[in-house]
Amino acid sequence: TMDGAEKGVASAGGGAGEASAWYNLAGNLVNLFRTVCLWSLAFVQTFNFYGLMLNAPVVFRVKQYADDGMTELTNRVVFDYAAILIVNSGDLVGNFSALLALRMKTNPRRVAAACAAISVPMLFVPLVPALNSHRWGLVFLMLIGRIPAAPIGSMSWILNAVAYPTLFRATGHGWANAVARFGAVTASSMYSMPAALSIPIHALALVAAIPAALFMPAGALEHDQSPKGRR
Repeated sequence: TMDGAEKGVASAGGGAGEASAWYNLAGNLVNLFRTVCLWSLAFVQTFNFYGLMLNAPVVFRVKQYADDGMTELTNRVVFDYAAILIVNSGDLVGNFSALLALRMKTNPRRVAAACAAISVPMLFVPLVPALNSHRWGLVFLMLIGRIPAAPIGSMSWILNAVAYPTLFRATGHGWANAVARFGAVTASSMYSMPAALSIPIHALALVAAIPAALFMPAGALEHDQSPKGRR
């Protein structure tokens, strides 16, 4: 529900004033910078997730061979459900850890920035033969990579929820979600790109998300905007 201040804004009228969605998205430099930070985080969180999952065909598919034990059968696909469950459990571990951090009054900006920083080295696993020479080693490393990747998205949606006044929350969240879809499409379109090229691009995106999270201006619904409240 809207508090007194928000009702006053909503009743102020004027499409170009504070009661407009455009003003709250980009009507002044602070709002514009907040929106750019939110959209950057939304884009990166799906871009990173799909970047990690580019290894999924190698990890989740069990190769099948003919009776000679040498010829691979490309027309038969068998999934390793144990590997699927293990890798996807990283989302549960990551989001639960993020929840504990929030319970300890850690600012979601810092949680998102820390997870982005931790995710960067995990992207380079496919480039190190010693790390991915064994299939189950790659499964384990993908699990470790998913743990910090998941909370970036969760923190992105939390920050979107408090960024704009209640009257325009759905609009702001909808735009951020649309930008996030572009992150997924962009990552998927890079599937055939050599890993030596695509992985550094994903790493740069994660690095860019760190200042976007840390320096994002306080949202309209964040009650405590003091330095102490933004730990």
